[in-house]
Amino acid sequence: FDHVLIDMNQLLHISLRKSRSYEHGLVLMMKELDACLKMASPRCSLVLAIDGPPAAAKLATQRKRRLNPLTRAVNRKRQSERLLNSNNKRVKSSLLRRKIRFAASELRTLAITPATDIMKKAESALEYWAWQRLLSRHNILSLNNVSIHISKSTVPGEGEVKLLEWFYSAERNPNDTVAIIGGDSDLVLEALTIPITKLRNVFVVLPEAGSVYRCVSVWEMTRTLHQQITY
Repeated sequence: FDHVLIDMNQLLHISLRKSRSYEHGLVLMMKELDACLKMASPRCSLVLAIDGPPAAAKLATQRKRRLNPLTRAVNRKRQSERLLNSNNKRVKSSLLRRKIRFAASELRTLAITPATDIMKKAESALEYWAWQRLLSRHNILSLNNVSIHISKSTVPGEGEVKLLEWFYSAERNPNDTVAIIGGDSDLVLEALTIPITKLRNVFVVLPEAGSVYRCVSVWEMTRTLHQQITY
């Protein structure tokens, strides 16, 4: 593709769930990013967008959404640690340790919020990753001829919206191919808002299980919907 646009929040969530710590999660994030670029390599531009501060109305909703998982994870972790320390023979210690690790991973994903320390570290990790790829000359993941744009969590708006904003504002050839990558199927619906004159070479790529990806042609989907509505 000429331009590859990636919603980074999905990669962060996947990485922190798999990780043993925040630092390990950031290493996994960079590996996930490499895997995306092996599947969809950019020729001209790479755009990485992280969710920024939302509007005030959504901020209140987000706080409520985070509070319940936080309370559950903290209680589950404390209960499992208490049982583990009490040497309770009725519950396997391996099961309790697995529950503690799962609760800890849930707590780590809650840190994917603008202005947290982990988001600042994630942005620094992205800049380091970009610097490495720009300097590389012979690696298969080299991006030395690619323009890399990073929209940080300090920039207001959701990642998907910021990707579309770049799509509208960037100077590019109308025939350039564009891949929008993210784990949320809402990306397909948002891509359908693009004017039909700019849709022909736009694709949405959605990761599935393992290393499988689903590629959706927004142009073909628009044609199919048009036929169904018209006929």
